[in-house]
Order: sequence, then structure tokens, then C-alpha cells
Amino acid sequence: MKNNIILIGFMGVGKGTTARAYSKKYNSFIIDTDDLIESKENMKVKEIFKKYGEKRFRSLEQECANWIENSVENTLNILWRWVLIK
Repeated sequence: MKNNIILIGFMGVGKGTTARAYSKKYNSFIIDTDDLIESKENMKVKEIFKKYGEKRFRSLEQECANWIENSVENTLNILWRWVLIK
């Protein structure tokens, strides 16, 4: 059984700060989808938006959501649109 917690909310509302505090308190692992996307694409989220647009970013975000859903257990995930995409 997966015991993931997924934080959702608009950009800049403190999901990362909340996740880091939770992770420190409960010694849990964090996956930040923006970090995954930046690593995969070798560019910052802002650059992806500028070069490819929101549609491409959301597609990458969905790929990350699918990977997390199917592969990762017992993590704290930061993914602001996952519930809307699903």
C-alpha cells in the first residue's frame, strides 16, 4: 500500500517549505516534481515555460505524476496540479 502525501496549491504558496518541514520532522523523503522536470530537461521550469510553453510543461508534469503514482511509495510529493490533471 502506498502512503504518499501529495501537496497541491498554486505556485509560491509554500508547498516546498511545508514539505521540507514535514520531511525534517518525520524523517521522510521528498519528491518535488519541478526538480524532476528540471533534471530531466536540463533546464529550469521558467526556461521550459519560455521556450516550450505551459502545455509542454504540463505534459512533463503529467509524466512525473504517472511515475510517482506507479513507482514510488512512502514519500512526500510536491505536485500542485496533480489532482486537477487526474
